[in-house]
Amino acid sequence: MTSHLLGSNCENDFSTGALDDLRCLVTGEIIAEVRPLEDDECLPDVPASLSFVKKSRVAKSSITYVAGFMARKVLKSTRNCQNCQNVLLYSDGNVELDVIEARQCQNNNLVKPGSYLCFATNQSSSRLFYLIPRLCHRNNLFAMLKQVILKEVNFTVLNCADHKHIGDLVATLPIRCILYYWCKSVNKILVGKDVKFVKYLSCETNKN
Repeated sequence: MTSHLLGSNCENDFSTGALDDLRCLVTGEIIAEVRPLEDDECLPDVPASLSFVKKSRVAKSSITYVAGFMARKVLKSTRNCQNCQNVLLYSDGNVELDVIEARQCQNNNLVKPGSYLCFATNQSSSRLFYLIPRLCHRNNLFAMLKQVILKEVNFTVLNCADHKHIGDLVATLPIRCILYYWCKSVNKILVGKDVKFVKYLSCETNKN
């Protein structure tokens, strides 16, 4: 038998990367070689009613859990700045903590976010879940979502005198989290592992 050299049956890959589109989608990076599918810059209007949709206690607690994750990331970047802690963690007692308390370990590592951070996370997530399916085919999706979120939700109140970028940082975190979650959900549907979606399709097929 002839010897087999590494790379002897491989071709040079001149592409920019098979997952560059996904990378742009989730991280918001702009890669020169990745071309937009369309140049239309019009953004859909977000219904005002989204701000008033009632959420279940579990949904509110889940948003609080995500807000706590965001607070922990931000405070780590500011080395637990006391002013940032006061702003991000101040609560007027209306924060649902069920999920955090259920998942809390003995070390108490989970952060309990403040009222306004939970409010901003809630408002952002409502808009993101509405916009992402309508804009997912567009170029620079991350930047477009951030533009809408910063326009409709006030994050500047989260800034402190020493860290004036906190509001902007907090605005980007839910976008990344929800884009990642949305991509995973779509992938589950595509590979047939989303049980609820498969059941829904079966019901629709039986109706027809």
